[in-house]
Amino acid sequence: MALPKLNTIQYDLELPLSGKKIEYRPFLVKEEKILLMALEGNNEKEMTKAIKQILTQCVLTKGFNVNKLAIVDLEYLFLNLRGKAVGDISTVSFKHECGEIIKLDVDLTKVEVVQNENYSDIVKLTDDIMIRLSPPKIDDVIGVANTNQIDIVMKIIRNSLLEIIQGEEIFSAQDHTKEELDEFVNSLNSAQFLKLQEYYETLPKLKQDIEYTCPKCGKTETETLEGLASFFASA
Repeated sequence: MALPKLNTIQYDLELPLSGKKIEYRPFLVKEEKILLMALEGNNEKEMTKAIKQILTQCVLTKGFNVNKLAIVDLEYLFLNLRGKAVGDISTVSFKHECGEIIKLDVDLTKVEVVQNENYSDIVKLTDDIMIRLSPPKIDDVIGVANTNQIDIVMKIIRNSLLEIIQGEEIFSAQDHTKEELDEFVNSLNSAQFLKLQEYYETLPKLKQDIEYTCPKCGKTETETLEGLASFFASA
């Protein structure tokens, strides 16, 4: 006789940056094992691989591609999926300046996606040249060991380029080679590079401020958590 099958609840979610609506199920024991094994390895690349695998298995929306998600959408989705699976409280720990290890319970339902009013996907480089950018994907910023910082930044910019606009002419990035795009990015001057930096700094992000009092020194502080990793951090 076949064993009974357990029903899994399905949820709907609107991603904060793209606005796309998806359907998902919480991860099961088999997916939790994937996550725990990656956490034990303490390897950022393996952790990212595990998260992508779990999301791919748990999102039920037809045509879903985890590799096309902006980082904040991926983080928001995983946070919701994890909350539905194992509970909305995550305990984070870190070392206070006095040496005390602080442990805080974070309510994941209160984590906000902070939108910057200055955010725009258009960056004006000169009087007649603008570029349109897409937010970076997880593979753009993870797994680039043995690469120096400036090369990482250049790669992120190149992969974020959607269009180069000069007057009424629009040049689609997908119509040009990596070499051509690299040449364009490398031709930026310092002021233009700073404008691009401002674009990335104004991208929406996961954020929560938590006030606490250190039990050792009695000092009251506010810990700011930003990005997915900080909501599961341990000292």
